[in-house]
Amino acid sequence: MKKNMLTVIAIALSAINVILSVVLVFAVVPASNRTTKLVNQVASIINLELEASADEVSDTVDPGNIETYKIESKMAFNMKRSLNGSDHFAAVDSITLSINKASKDYEKLSKTIEANENFITDIVSEVVSSYTYDDAISSKEEMKAAILEKVQEHFKSEFIFSVSLNNLCFQ
Repeated sequence: MKKNMLTVIAIALSAINVILSVVLVFAVVPASNRTTKLVNQVASIINLELEASADEVSDTVDPGNIETYKIESKMAFNMKRSLNGSDHFAAVDSITLSINKASKDYEKLSKTIEANENFITDIVSEVVSSYTYDDAISSKEEMKAAILEKVQEHFKSEFIFSVSLNNLCFQ
């Protein structure tokens, strides 16, 4: 009788072991794999941001070759309507462009900046107006990068390497 009881207990423990192994394989392992994948994605994003900030153009420009051009014009923009339906506004006191005097296009294009002030303010207006209040608050640097990219496209040159929105306020 004791031999039969030990056999039944051994079979029951084996069955429980098989069931727990199946649960482990089908429930825990996939969840663990998803977590590992998410951690890898976050790590790769962090590495990309670190590389981008280390390779910024403004870090490679010699401070003696930097010239600034300020567009003294107070501007107000209607921002994209928020998800809750409320209207918001952005205001800028002035726009400062940082120019690389060592650029090959500097001589030719630096003289045209004043004539292109309206285009630059239009680009700023277009980009800032495309953001909602919440997006603009959380991504000011992204907004400046988008403005810089469009300004560089307009001039077809990278002699302007930085754009600053002085006293940028949101309401």
